Amino acid sequence: MKKLYVLLLLQIIWGGVNAQTINICTNFCTRDLTDTIAGIQIASAEITYCKKASGNCILVNNFDVLYKENNCPNNPNGIDDCNDTLSKVLKIHVYYPSNHNYDACRLPGAILFHAGSYAECSSYDNPGIVALATKLCKRGFVVFNVNYLVGVIADMRVVPNGRLTYPPGIVTFTTAQQWLAIYRGMQDARGAIRSIIKMETDGTFGTQALPFKINENQILVGGTSAGSVLALGATFYKPQSKIDSIFPGVSNSLGPIDLEDVYYANPDEVDYFGKIIALLNCWGALVTPATAGFFSDPYSFFANQGYELPSVISFHGLHDSTFNYQYQGVYFSTYDGRINGYGNLFRTESRCLSAQYSVNPNNDTLPDFIMIGSQTIYEMLHAHNISCELYLDCQAGHGLDNDDPSCVSCSIHPGDYTRKSDCSLCGYQSNYGVITANTQDKTYDYIAGRAATLFQAKLGGIAFLLTTTKFVECPNYRNKCTPGSEADNNGGCNNEDVCP
Repeated sequence: MKKLYVLLLLQIIWGGVNAQTINICTNFCTRDLTDTIAGIQIASAEITYCKKASGNCILVNNFDVLYKENNCPNNPNGIDDCNDTLSKVLKIHVYYPSNHNYDACRLPGAILFHAGSYAECSSYDNPGIVALATKLCKRGFVVFNVNYLVGVIADMRVVPNGRLTYPPGIVTFTTAQQWLAIYRGMQDARGAIRSIIKMETDGTFGTQALPFKINENQILVGGTSAGSVLALGATFYKPQSKIDSIFPGVSNSLGPIDLEDVYYANPDEVDYFGKIIALLNCWGALVTPATAGFFSDPYSFFANQGYELPSVISFHGLHDSTFNYQYQGVYFSTYDGRINGYGNLFRTESRCLSAQYSVNPNNDTLPDFIMIGSQTIYEMLHAHNISCELYLDCQAGHGLDNDDPSCVSCSIHPGDYTRKSDCSLCGYQSNYGVITANTQDKTYDYIAGRAATLFQAKLGGIAFLLTTTKFVECPNYRNKCTPGSEADNNGGCNNEDVCP
């Protein structure tokens, strides 16, 4: 099969192009994105997405939240002050095929957001998001790994049993700083998506001597954990009124969700909602109001915003205690005591804000908001004929397991991780049913392949024909754009499957 890839790629090289150059833009229904595209060489670059004056990011007051002293002295992205931090934080690491003919064909763009619980030490060098970015780049995307402002204080007290928490005894209360952090991150996420698209239309990448070009109408947005919350929020809520219904009062402190004169692209310059083809959700969740109607029809909250909701491909673990795969309640902190000697309050924050912000908990057993997980998102979209896929691992928790340090590679299973003693395949819990995906690297490769293939099917106009869309501990080896027995899946997967 790999020989066929090489022949196809050689046949489509454009005249006059260096012999090392390849053209990735074959017909989307003839490319097999289960594996990486042969011949791609990856390059990387760093760009900023803030608005600039005289080559520097514009100073923006009241744009960061000072929670506590900086705990990341070795991390330049750990910022805790009220000064102009944009040049240090609003960065994007771009991964792009360096030997592709961009003048002949612009590639789809993938915009990713990293995990890290919005903690001040988190950044876009997170190994998981870097792995996912490189895997998608190998499949023909120009990938934008976006950094965003972080900083948070957590109330680690556990919400009492008897409330809407899964599993009981693990979910903690939510602080004012956490709610501010999600909103702030979503401002950056929306600003980054707008800015990337406008940089393409303005030709700014070229002025920086960066050769890549993207098709601004073919965008994949995604993330892992906290980054997935931002990706989902940036694509499922459009008007300010929708944002205000789940972040009441936050705009008074942090400004509108689409800020003016902060990012390269202002809100009125780019409407990206019709340009996003699909969304990759890795163990994330989506905030919704805690209303009675949520249980009967969560879709009604997201409908009628003036655009078609994107396709979503989700990966989630059954035992995820951070974001439950179905749903869980959000309970605002009821504690007003001082924390760790820093003088912070769980319910109130005022530093670096234009106005003080406080959460207003219900003070009863009812949740303040609800986070819907991957299965509920899938069921909601599937019921309304929006193309989507769900991959549920019955042993996994939040994210992927760490690699087994005792495993190596041996000649019996080349490329697979095996036990030193007998060369048998090492076990690995969070592999989504793919037995040979027994490392993080191999599992991220599977995730990237599935996301690229759904994206391909969506562009090919046949995603709605794919019959099997739910994979519970069952591998999906679908390839190209062709629905049917072999192309549909290779494991007897069924949309009715559930974890035992």
